[in-house]
Amino acid sequence: MATMDSEDHAPNSKLLLTDDAGLPGPKTTVKLGFLVKRKQLVNILLLGVGFMFSMGSYNTCAMASTVILSGIHDEYFSGTDTIGYTILCVVYGSTAVSFLMAPSVSAILGPKITMVTGAMFLLCYVTTFLRPLTETLYLGAVAQGIGQGLIWTVYGFMLSTNSSEKTIGRNTGIFWCLLQSSLVSGNLFYFFMLRGVDVLPEGSRIFIFVVLIVSAALGIVVLSLLRHPWTKPKKGNSHDLMAQSTIKSDHQGPLEAITAMMRLLFSRKMMLLLPTYIYGLTCRFT
Repeated sequence: MATMDSEDHAPNSKLLLTDDAGLPGPKTTVKLGFLVKRKQLVNILLLGVGFMFSMGSYNTCAMASTVILSGIHDEYFSGTDTIGYTILCVVYGSTAVSFLMAPSVSAILGPKITMVTGAMFLLCYVTTFLRPLTETLYLGAVAQGIGQGLIWTVYGFMLSTNSSEKTIGRNTGIFWCLLQSSLVSGNLFYFFMLRGVDVLPEGSRIFIFVVLIVSAALGIVVLSLLRHPWTKPKKGNSHDLMAQSTIKSDHQGPLEAITAMMRLLFSRKMMLLLPTYIYGLTCRFT
């Protein structure tokens, strides 16, 4: 049913396409659907860029940690040839534990806040390299592990809720392309900073980690811009885009999240996949 402005009955008057109940008609629904898809694509781009900055700073820091820390010998810290590997062991041990807690944390804080919190933990880890101390490095490694568990757990939820069966492949490719590009830029930056240098001067070390800290901080800012397609609109706005794209999902509490995770862990399909996860074979297919 088309309604016409009562004050202007000219042939060129703008028609408002509505149905009998006063709701947006088919054309409006199609337009809203297009806007939803565009917003979801923007979310995927923000997710990829956010990970590119946050995880890129961590990856560069992790790969350079052994060489950089082994060359530091002063009154506060004396590096060894193995301390970088020990720190990485603490990082991934903390990550394994964090993955167990992450579903409950996400159920309490919500996915977006959980992801931003995880990115903040990543920033804490990189910061500890400005003035290395044994205690702060290990605490930073624990923080990094917690942050990784949070951010990677929510990543899957963000990717799936911003994708459909037709766009999941494209969106996954976009995300991983942006994330892996950080390894190229990070390693090139590290290469040019250390080229021809046997022992990294303190000034160069501080400059490297200031750049990585800024990168991690940018990741937090970008991830905080994510817009939830599943968020309910404010009351009174019947034409809000989010009203057309709300995804109905059950909001699990922390105990329900742990229970669901354990059920999945001991399911037949997951038990078949566990050997490939243990030996890292899945990395060849992601």
